[in-house]
Amino acid sequence: MNEPETYIHGREPIEQERLAGLNRMTNRAFVEFMSVRPAMHVLEVGSGLGLLAADIASAASGALVVGLERTPVQIAAAVTHANVRYVRGDAHSLSIRRYRRRPI
Repeated sequence: MNEPETYIHGREPIEQERLAGLNRMTNRAFVEFMSVRPAMHVLEVGSGLGLLAADIASAASGALVVGLERTPVQIAAAVTHANVRYVRGDAHSLSIRRYRRRPI
């Protein structure tokens, strides 16, 4: 992650509110589509504020989510949930093996 950071969405509060509203409109349908099962492990790439990650983690008992996010500003502002862990990283250079056996 030595390249300059770019973020396609604005970080201004009004843009973050717009994105959160979009999440509220679409997350339920997406979580249902995923058919989240108890103890399911999910990797969310580009987690942003973590709204979808938290919804996924809340959908079934013991569902665990790792939210991958490139920007530390987004991770710092992300919602907290007992079954969600945020990891700073770039999806273009992701090593799945690095996260596979780590407990949350």
